[in-house]
Amino acid sequence: MISVDQKYELNKTLFDTPVENLIWKERTTLSVDCDTLVEKALSMMIKHQVSSLAVKNKEGGWQGILNMGDIAAHMSGFVLDESVAALTHGSESESHRHYQPKPKDQGDLKFPCCHLLGLTWESRRPMIIDAKEPLHQVLVKLSSGCHRALIQGSGWFQVLSQWDIAVWLARHRDLNDADIGGNKSKWLGSLVNGSIGELGLCETKHLVSIPHDMNVMEGMRRIVEAGVSALPVIGGDGTLWGTLSVNDLRYIDLHSADKLKSFSMHCIEFLRVHNLTKLPQAVATKETPFGDVLARVYNREVHRVWLIY
Repeated sequence: MISVDQKYELNKTLFDTPVENLIWKERTTLSVDCDTLVEKALSMMIKHQVSSLAVKNKEGGWQGILNMGDIAAHMSGFVLDESVAALTHGSESESHRHYQPKPKDQGDLKFPCCHLLGLTWESRRPMIIDAKEPLHQVLVKLSSGCHRALIQGSGWFQVLSQWDIAVWLARHRDLNDADIGGNKSKWLGSLVNGSIGELGLCETKHLVSIPHDMNVMEGMRRIVEAGVSALPVIGGDGTLWGTLSVNDLRYIDLHSADKLKSFSMHCIEFLRVHNLTKLPQAVATKETPFGDVLARVYNREVHRVWLIY
């Protein structure tokens, strides 16, 4: 165990775990060819309840990982700037895309997947990680702005996301949990009792938000501009009303002539229509223990916890 802020302890050996041990589903993942239409890829994501697909190039190798953020960027008016297509992954510059005030074919999803790869940095080229690599090395790589990577094993592959890792850590947060059985070598450590404020996880920064009366398309554009996958929807009184996420693209009626009808709604109307305002929003304060935050991610199956000051 190593000390954290000389008060709490972190079980360092837990992070020596080979990343293949985090793969708890079948050791395969969905993939599409680079010329597969985005419309079909999105249908696959919706059907299988995933937010990304590995994309193969014409030689059978990996060209990228298409995610909901790429589709949201396309639908909200962003196009890829081919002049910077050779830029390396991980650049902080957002010049790899630009916004068209009056985008053409905004609702058209009959484009090959390869045309959208690169609208988000992580889809430009896949991060491929060997299944035997220890978790602590994977965490370093996923802290560079990439939310997911392709884990390559012997005869299998699977996309692993930051959320998958958070869920795995959540399952190791409680020493009394049946899966741990009191075995400290499987426990995350006493830092689960430390508040997220004490542990330095509450960096004060300006959070972009979406006003409740903004239309969904503009909300999606704001999400893409912020380089995130979701933003809070705030009411006129400053309270949290819900969350708008790129994964809400699953509500598109792909068989409708007007795919964009839902996205002309005000955000609050959209959230109500799809019963998203009834979901309890996962929130925390600076005093919330780290273990409780992990529990909320795990038990509610959410990808984010909003910090309330």
